[in-house]
Amino acid sequence: MGEAEAVADVIYPNRSGPQVDRLLRQACDTFPVVFRIVADATVVLHLIFVLFVVFGGVLVACWRGLAWAHVPAAIWGAWVEFAGWPCPLTPLENWLRQQGGGLTYRTSFVEHYLLPIIYPPSLSREVQWILGALLLALNAAVYILLIRRRARL
Repeated sequence: MGEAEAVADVIYPNRSGPQVDRLLRQACDTFPVVFRIVADATVVLHLIFVLFVVFGGVLVACWRGLAWAHVPAAIWGAWVEFAGWPCPLTPLENWLRQQGGGLTYRTSFVEHYLLPIIYPPSLSREVQWILGALLLALNAAVYILLIRRRARL
């Protein structure tokens, strides 16, 4: 089963394979700009998530209830870096770009968009481990400060 068929089966589970494939291809041919817009929106969502993972602890200082969302997000972000996994949004973005007739990339979101700006062009495992450790250290420091401040009150 091809990638288009797998996506189509999720979108139209009660239709047969060739019929779904035809519908999906027709949509791709008719609305390529929609796929490109959704791919760009995925990049924005991805960037917001990365910023939330890195700096969400600061937001928790203002809105304590946000910790329930931030702690799992920070753990996920660190785990992705430690394991060397790509974020699931990266293949989604590439698939959307491909469906919209655009170019795809083979690297991770961080390596494709962020590292050229703030890090050397190649992302090594050592850099990923450092990024994961910095992520945990930054957020641990923020949470320790919040816990100490709350204990004083």
